[in-house]
Amino acid sequence: MRRLTASVFTIIFRLVSLAGCGKSVLITEAGKAAETGLDYSDDSLWIYRSDASAEGLQADCFMIGPSVYTANGGDYNMPTYDASALISYKSTIGMEKGIYSDTCVMYAPVYRQVSLEVYDMPADEAEKYFEIAYSDVRDAFLYYMQNDNNGRPLVIAGFSQGADMAIRLLK
Repeated sequence: MRRLTASVFTIIFRLVSLAGCGKSVLITEAGKAAETGLDYSDDSLWIYRSDASAEGLQADCFMIGPSVYTANGGDYNMPTYDASALISYKSTIGMEKGIYSDTCVMYAPVYRQVSLEVYDMPADEAEKYFEIAYSDVRDAFLYYMQNDNNGRPLVIAGFSQGADMAIRLLK
């Protein structure tokens, strides 16, 4: 059995609190901001969330998934109801789960990640879409800390866009 170790790819943190809880911002078709927020008490917004088979594992892993979404009809943040995007996202998260599954209980939220097209935008224009994605990750993480962590050691992991979100979260 692999032991949980610090490496170039994982950083173990024991987090007590994280400041900055707030509402998500959604950019509407008209380009106007509207306050919204995802309810992470809804299990459908988690690809993985603790299960009975995880008993005895050494730590938790909060996994933030990579970019899989391509803008569909001008939506630059992945809609949480887009079945095709969610299937792709779940598949990608499933591949990453194997890295941690021997030692960690997995927690992987669905978030309104930016589409690949956002990476081609000027930084000042793209940031509003990244902020939507980050606010979902932050809200999911705060929900996890308040309801699921119970003081356990924690790995925050991310790949691609998820790594950017993890860095934002740690800041």
